[in-house]
Amino acid sequence: YEGQWEILSAALRGEDTIALLPTGGGKSIAFQLTAMLVPGCAVVVAPLISLIRGQQANLLQYGIDRVVAITSDLSSLNDRKTAHTALCGGVVLFCYVAPERFQNKRFRDSLRGMTARNPVNYVVIDEAHCVSEWGHEFRTSYLRLGAITRRECGRARWTPTLLALTGTASHSVLKDVKRELEITSEPIRPSQLGRNELKLEVIACDTSEKAVRLEELLGDRIPGFFGTDGDTLLARQAPPGGDVPYQGVIFCLHVNGDHGVKRLADRLSKAGTDVRMHSSDPPRDFAGSRKRWDQLRRRTEVDFKYDRFPLLAATKAYGMGVDKPNIRYTVHYGMPASIESFYQEVGRAGRDRSDA
Repeated sequence: YEGQWEILSAALRGEDTIALLPTGGGKSIAFQLTAMLVPGCAVVVAPLISLIRGQQANLLQYGIDRVVAITSDLSSLNDRKTAHTALCGGVVLFCYVAPERFQNKRFRDSLRGMTARNPVNYVVIDEAHCVSEWGHEFRTSYLRLGAITRRECGRARWTPTLLALTGTASHSVLKDVKRELEITSEPIRPSQLGRNELKLEVIACDTSEKAVRLEELLGDRIPGFFGTDGDTLLARQAPPGGDVPYQGVIFCLHVNGDHGVKRLADRLSKAGTDVRMHSSDPPRDFAGSRKRWDQLRRRTEVDFKYDRFPLLAATKAYGMGVDKPNIRYTVHYGMPASIESFYQEVGRAGRDRSDA
């Protein structure tokens, strides 16, 4: 895609780079290929654990298993020890972390142990708009991330190249990202960021009508767009030898309440739809522990990735960076917080460049 070669070329020249590519424009493969062409390990900073899980699983599907994700998924002492040992041993090609990880002394020590044997070739800030949009609000670990990663991932006479990649950023956000990450070059941009395969529609209705209108959408309007029927759109199982043809995501602003993912998923389930819910926080009536909820959420992500059910009701925790080619439609059950959020979330659909 347009922009991928420019990222690759600049990175191989060792130039700190910001790149703005549309959702589905191939940002991940651009930095992954770049990192594999240069000796060392790429440290990838990503904002959401679901995004990290997805990229790790995609690499594994292609036979690239020298990947470690140091996240809260490493719940046991033995898992954490294994991950840090792999990192210190210099056998890792990609190390995925959240920005907060650089505040952890053990992780910093493991990085130093690795760089004594194996350099960090690139620091990749994935979904780099979060540096501006989240860093100034509720994740201050994003601020000064450029200086911190250069210091912690570098060594004598070597500073890793910084790649900041995003699919969603206004001019002001890009300017802020440049300043915070201390990158001087102009961002790489394609000639246009449009997603012509996405067909958009706004449906005006009273709040009390939303649930009924959504059921009409799923039963008639969306199936009609694809030339099929509601039963096929919401098929519980894939046809023999094929994928679930029409997976969809309904985005809600909240977990609880009349228009939250919990009540919506319950309503659609009672109507016979195989729908699951995904959110960072458990619903109020969830009886288990936080650890148990995280396990269920991870199972939901895996089952959706491998086409084991057709419809997901989710908060914005699922709205960024998810790369799944057969998501055919998205529905917003509430107004997104910003145009950037809307662009991220509708961009989950149509990533195979077919109409969605």
